[in-house]
Parts: sequence; C-alpha cells; structure tokens
Amino acid sequence: MNGVSSTHSSKTATTKTTAVPANNSSTGQSSSGAGTNQRPPSNASNTTNSATTRATNGDVSAAVSGKGKKTAPPPIDPSEVHEMVQNRIAALEGERVQGGEEDKRSAEEARKNLKGLTSQQMHNKYVELYQEFKRQEREHTKERQKNKKESDASKTTLTNVQKLKSKTDAVVRDMQKQNKDLREEAKRLKNSLQQVELQVGQISSALSQLSHAKEDIQRRVERDKKREKRYAEMPDIVIKVVCRYRAELFFKISRKTKLARLFSAWTERMDARSYVPSLPDGGQKTGDMLPKIPSAAPTMQFLFTHMGRGLESDQTPEDAGMEDGDEILAVEMMDLTGPEVEEVPRHEKVRIQKNWSLDPVEARNSIEGIFDGVVRERLKDLLRQYELREKHFEAIIRSKELEVMLSKARTQEVRADLEREAELMAAIQSQNNAMAKRLDDIQAMHQDLAAQIEMCHEFLFQMKQEDGDPKSRALSMFEALRHQVASQFEESDSVSETDQTTQDEYSLRNRDPMLTLEKLEEAYKDADQSQVFRFLSTLDAEQRQKLLKQLAGIDIQRVNRVYQRAIEAEKAFNSPQAQGETIEPLPTEAFDSTLGPSSSKANEWREIGLDAISKGQVGVLLMAGGQGTRLGSSAPKGCYDIGLPSHKSLFQYQAERIKRLQVIAGERCGRSDIIVPWYIMTSGPTRPETEAFFKQNQYFGLDPENVVFFEQGTLPCLTMDGKVILDAPDHVAVAPDGNGGIYAALRAPISPSNQSRTVLSDLATRKILYVHAYCVDNCLVRVADPIFIGFCISKQADCAAKVVRKVEPTESVGVVALKGKKYSVVEYSEISAEDAAKRDSNGELSFRAANIANHFYTTEFLNGVAKFEDDMAFHIARKKIPCIEMNNGLSIKPSKPNGLKLELFVFDVFPYTKNFAVLEVDRKQEFSPLKNAPGTGSDDPETSRRDLLQRQKQFLEAAGATVAEGVEIELSPLVTYDGEGLESVKGKQFTRSGIAESLESLDALV
Repeated sequence: MNGVSSTHSSKTATTKTTAVPANNSSTGQSSSGAGTNQRPPSNASNTTNSATTRATNGDVSAAVSGKGKKTAPPPIDPSEVHEMVQNRIAALEGERVQGGEEDKRSAEEARKNLKGLTSQQMHNKYVELYQEFKRQEREHTKERQKNKKESDASKTTLTNVQKLKSKTDAVVRDMQKQNKDLREEAKRLKNSLQQVELQVGQISSALSQLSHAKEDIQRRVERDKKREKRYAEMPDIVIKVVCRYRAELFFKISRKTKLARLFSAWTERMDARSYVPSLPDGGQKTGDMLPKIPSAAPTMQFLFTHMGRGLESDQTPEDAGMEDGDEILAVEMMDLTGPEVEEVPRHEKVRIQKNWSLDPVEARNSIEGIFDGVVRERLKDLLRQYELREKHFEAIIRSKELEVMLSKARTQEVRADLEREAELMAAIQSQNNAMAKRLDDIQAMHQDLAAQIEMCHEFLFQMKQEDGDPKSRALSMFEALRHQVASQFEESDSVSETDQTTQDEYSLRNRDPMLTLEKLEEAYKDADQSQVFRFLSTLDAEQRQKLLKQLAGIDIQRVNRVYQRAIEAEKAFNSPQAQGETIEPLPTEAFDSTLGPSSSKANEWREIGLDAISKGQVGVLLMAGGQGTRLGSSAPKGCYDIGLPSHKSLFQYQAERIKRLQVIAGERCGRSDIIVPWYIMTSGPTRPETEAFFKQNQYFGLDPENVVFFEQGTLPCLTMDGKVILDAPDHVAVAPDGNGGIYAALRAPISPSNQSRTVLSDLATRKILYVHAYCVDNCLVRVADPIFIGFCISKQADCAAKVVRKVEPTESVGVVALKGKKYSVVEYSEISAEDAAKRDSNGELSFRAANIANHFYTTEFLNGVAKFEDDMAFHIARKKIPCIEMNNGLSIKPSKPNGLKLELFVFDVFPYTKNFAVLEVDRKQEFSPLKNAPGTGSDDPETSRRDLLQRQKQFLEAAGATVAEGVEIELSPLVTYDGEGLESVKGKQFTRSGIAESLESLDALV
C-alpha cells in the first residue's frame, strides 16, 4: 500500500514538475536534472532576454530623459523595437516547446530510475523531489512575477514606441510639408535674389554713372580753378580780328569786358578805311591824309565767330572761352532790308584830280589811299563773281545729280515693267502653247467625228436597202455622236474661257490704273473694308501702285470669312458645352512606342520605310520660316550655328542626313540614283536669304533640282472689330498665317514666273506618296525617318504624329489625345490636374504623348485638305500692332494690344483624319529644340550642342568603342545616320576630341 501510494505520489510529482516549465524554461531544465545525472540550472536565455528588455527600456528612457542633456542618444527606430519584441516572443515559444520535450525525456528517465527501488527508497526519493519541487515552484513563482513585470514593461515600451512612431510619422509629414514650403520659399527667394541682383546691377550702373559724373565735375572744377588762376595772373588778353580780303587787327581787351566794345571799334575802323571821299576842288593843302568821316557815311555790319561758334555782343571773352592770342573771324554782312531803288548805282572809279599837293609825302599818301580804295572795290567785284560762279557750278552739279537719279528711277521702273511684261508674256505663251495643242486635239476629234458621221450616213443608207427596223441602232449611234459633240463644245468653251481670262489679266495690268482702282474699291466696299483707301489721294504714283498691288493680292472676302469663323470658334471654345467635352487618352490601336522591348517591330518598320524611300515614294517638308531673333540673330533660324566643333548650321546637318539616307537606301536596293526631294517653306523676309545661303554652300552636296523653296502665306492684321489695319498710308499691316498655313502654301505657285507649278503638283510629278514634315529648330530630328514612315505605312495612316513622353504631369506642353472623340492636340491648360496625373496599368501617365511638331502625311490627304480647310478655325492672337491714326495718318506704337493676328496651327487637321496614328520615341534621342537665347539653360544653343554630341557618343559606345571622360567627338551625318556603319570602331578607345567627316578620320582620335 505504501509502495503504491509512493509510486503514485512520485508520478504526481513528476507530472507537476513537467507541467511547470511551460512558462519557464529554466524550471524545466532543473526538473530534468533531478535524476542521477543532474545538471545546474541555466538562466542564459532569461538573462539575455532581460538584458534585451533592459536595453530597450534604457534606450527609451535615455531618449526621453536625454532632452535636457547636451549629447542626446540616437533616436529609437520603432521598426527595430517591434522586430526585437517579435524575436522575443518567438524565442519564448521555442523555449516552451523545448521545455515540453525535455519534460517528456525527464519522465521517461524517472521511470527508468524508479525501476527496482524499494518503497522506502521511493518514499525518500519522493520527499526529496517534493522538496526540490517546492523550491523550484518558489523560484518559478519569483521568475514568473519577474517575467510578468518584464512583459508589462515590454508592453508599455511597445505602446510608447507605437506612440513615438505615430508622433514620428506626424513629424515626418510636418517636415515634408515644411520642406515643400521651404522649396517654394527658396523659389521665391531665388526670384527675389534675381530681382535684387538686377537692382544691384542697375544701382551699380547708376553708381558708375554718378562716379563718371563726379569725375567730370571734378575735372570741370579743376579746369575752372586753373582758368580763374590764369585769369587772375593775366586779366587782359590780345585778340586777333581777321576779315578775309580786308584787314586784320589786334585788340587788347579785358576778360571781363563785353565784346560789344571790340565789335564797335572794329566796325568804326572798317568804316573809316572803306569810306573814301572826293578830294576837294582847288587842290588846297589840307595837312591831313584822310579827312574825318562825315555823319552821313555808310555803316558796315559784320558777323563775328570764334572757333566756329557765333559771338554775341553781350558776351565777354571769359564767357566765350577765349585765351590770349585767339583769333576772331569777321564776315561782312550786306543789309538788303532797306528801301528798293530803281537802279543799282555802279561803282564809279575815283577820279584823280589835276591839282596835287606839292608835298611829296602827302601826295604819296593820297595816291596810296586812292589806290587802296580802287583795289578794294575790284577785289569785292572779283569775290562776288567768284561766289556767283561757285553757286552756278553747284546748281549745275545738283541738276546733273537729279537727272541721274531720275534716269535711274525711270530705268528701274522700265525694268520692272519689262519684267512684269516678260512674266505675263511667258504665261500667255505657255497658255497659247497649251491652247494650240488643245486646238490640234479638237481638230483631230472633229475629223474623227466627221468620219463617224459619214459612217453613220452609209449605215443608214444600207439599212434602207435591207429589211427590218433600223430605228433603235440609229438612235444609239446618234446619241453617242451627240455626247461626243457636246463634250467637244464644252472643251472649246473652256479653252475660250481660259483665253478670255488671260486677255482680261493682260488688259487689267495694262489698262488705266483708275479702272483697276474702281474694281478694287468696289470689292473692298462690298466687304466693308473701304477704310484702306483713306489716304490714297495723298500718295504719289509709286506709293499708289504699291498699295493697289498689295490690295489686289488680298482675297478680302476670305479674310472676312476667316475672321468670322475665328470669332465663332473662340466663343464656342469658351462656352459651357465646349468645357464639358470629354478628353480621353489615345486608344491602343492608334498608339505604339519605340521605348522598351520593341526592337523587332522597329526593325520591321525600318525595312518598310527604306523600301518606300528606295522606290522614290518619300518626300521631306521642312518648316523654316522663322528668324533667330531670340537667339540674337536676324538671319533665318536654319542658318544658325549651335556651337559645334565643325560650326555646321542646322540646314547643313539636315541636308547631310538626307544625303546619307539616300546612300543607305541605295545600298539596300543596289542603286545610286535614290532621291528624297526636300521642300523648304520660308517666309517673305527669310526666303531671299535662305536661297542665297543654300547657293553659297552649293546646296550642301544635294542636287538643286531636288531642293524646292516655297513661301508661307500671310493675312492682314485686323482691329478688334475685324477691320484691316494700315501700318503706313501705302501699306497694309500683315502677319504670317501660322505654321498651319503650310497647307494653303502647298497649293500656291512656287514661283511668280510659273503659275502652274505648285508643291502638290511637283509631288504628283515625282510620284511621291508619303511626306515627312518637321520644324527646323530640332537638331536631333531624323529627317525622313524610315522607322516612323514604316510605322505609318504599316498602320495605313493618312496622317500621323511622332511624340515624346511627358516628364511630369505638370509639364507645360500640349499632348495628343481624343477630344470629343476626335484626335486633337490638347493644351496643358485644358486638362485638369486630376486627369493630368492619371496613370495607366503600366504606371505611365495616361496623357503623356507630348507633341513635337513632327508629322507624317500621305499626298492624298494633303490634296484633300482644301475640301475642309474652310471648316478649320483660325486662332486669334491679340497683339500690339503698329498702325497709323485713320484721322490724321500719324504713326502709333500702342502700349497695349490693339489688334488681332490670325494663325492656323499645323495640327489643326488632326480632327479631320480618317486613320490617325501616333508613335512615341525617346526624347533624349530625337528631340532637342532650339527656342531660347544663349545662356538660358533650357532649349538654348548650349543644350542643343550637348544633346547632339551626347547622342553621337552613344553611337560610338553602342558600336563597342570607349570614349574617355571629357572627350567630345562630332560625327558627320555623312558617316552615320542613326549609328549604323560603325562596326570598325569596336574595341577602340577614343582619347582625343575632334571632328570625324569619315570613318578614316576617326582613327586619328584614338
């Protein structure tokens, strides 16, 4: 009984012992060592975890209590604390499982140890184990309380950490907001700094001006001091008065004395010398050389000048800046304001008296005085004759000059008339040739018709001899003959109408200009634009002809239609219905991209494009009508040098790309006669300079026959209510009709001498099917890009656009999208911020197709633009337009917008396309516009140069070459179009900067 109870008690003790370590691993370890092989308890795990907890608590307390200390501990990362707590929980779970396994092993070991023991031994063992159990239980209780405290502390710490994390998140959000505010403040400070720098520059300029003014004042003060000192040392000066052909006298005068005293003394002296009275009769001795001047003697007048400046009588020598030894020039002035006389008395020679003084001295003096008077009068006569002769010669020379100028003007007028007549005669001759050819065709048709009528007559005669009814067959034959005769009459009428039009044009150019004026006035009056003739009566013949010629070239009714359509479109655009139009991203079937893994498609498109080029089906259309005014140049923008090592212009780079592309297409099909015609649209001011630039550079190696220049159209500038503006009495203010005017320019005559040849007719003659259009200011443009052309052909597009990806939602650029279910270029201001930030399933912006004015057309589409061109609304730009006041003809430069300029954009045809496509390309590889002045930092010559050289560096590196840091190598487009043909540079390292016009020249840069 005791044995059984002892055994049961032992089992119970063992069970209790094994149940405890579930919460304490150290207790389990001690229980397992209660057998024969006992081991000391291990508290390493608890010590480590407690240390971890204490360290965590210490860090938090240090972080909390360290606010007032100088050196604060590093901040606690909430994620690290959370990870430590999770690790602690995992460790405890692992220890619990390990403790359960050790309890099982301990029970098994206890059963083995109890086997063969007596009841007393088992009882003693039970007592011993019970005492050990109680001791372990007490330790376990203490440890559990300790762990509970640590657990509570850990929970408190975790709560604090979570609170700290939330506070940290709030602080981070506040810091982000403050950072945003700081960036905005930095922008404002930057703008303020720029304004301050500008003001500092203005102040510096003003200070420099003040400094110069101060120095000037100091110099003047020093000069005045020296002059005052000199005046004090020498108050009196000697002045020389000279009268040419008369006399010269020296006067000593004070610096403070007015010059009126000197002028009076001179005049009195000259009167005394010029007045020679008659000698008294009787010849008695007078004892004087000259008698005194009677009061009735004439008084002479003089004009006095000093160093080219006139002198006044109230001036002093000091005021006039005279110094000792200066000279005054006296010029006699003849007074013709007195009463007129019937006959100008001639000078009577002094008659020598018979009675002479016997005193030799007196006689000699008398003779000298008489001689002086005679010589003086003769000299005066000679001077008058010389002056008259000089004026006569001047008049003759002036008349000859006027005759030469009149002759030149008449010659130019005759030459202009001859040129106009030659052009008209050439046009008439070409039309006469066409009419002669047409007349021959009509005569041949008449002969054929006569033959058919004769055959019909014979047929009817035969039918009469035969049986049957020939009515139906005869009617069919006569119906066919009737149609043929009617068509011939229509053709004859068209020829007559063409002949009449030519005759009317000839008579219009050669008849009385007043008849032309009457027609023009009637046309402009019908259009309510008669104000253009306001100053016609004040113009001379040349100005009159200039104005009438300009007015005759304006389709005033079309101008009114364009204005009305533009006003209506502007109102419609601002209406609530237009604001509610939906704007949608491009559909996937019309969009594709060369970015990403699409090399296989790009190669396929390239082959399609090169095939079309090799067949002569591709032409290039360049929009180059702008000037480089923003770049500091008045030349066409295509002539601009962006600073490349070769100093090539934009025109030259694009011409060499066309030349290289012709070679690539020729190598592909084994031909050397591949032609890509280049049509260049200029404006009125830039066309002569552009053509001269190409001629000067031998068309950059292209055939001049394949480079065709044509001119962009213009429209009159209008007032706010649609009236045509005059910027001069003889000239209408005009402005370019925008790059969208290219469609009308394609239908206009290329040259005045050949009215029948247009760009569209030339495209048809060359059998061009596809046209690539682009702007001149993109140095990275791929002219006639085979990939783009092949993409458009594969899509069967009649119009397409090449685009680049927007950098960010707020970038100020128009995007190609669907507006009202039609393809359009939507300005960034028309898209809401929410829509602009939308992204597709790939994480890209939904509205990202930024327009770069790089387009594709079929010639069929270009020929059809005229059908819907009137439906396209011109855009209104309100500008400050110089004009003249219609009341008095005075020129006005307005300070605020006073008129309208009407423009059409090249992408305004997109809504009218039947099959539209969009290809996205890499911005860094294909788009670097030249818009701003040097030094701007964006879209300027420096960025264009950088992007072009960087792209050519990528060509070399893609071919396997290495380019050293800082080395700039310019590859001519004649070497490579888009990185092809550079296999020979593989493995080479280029260490020198330079220009490569051929593959051989690259070796010198290794």
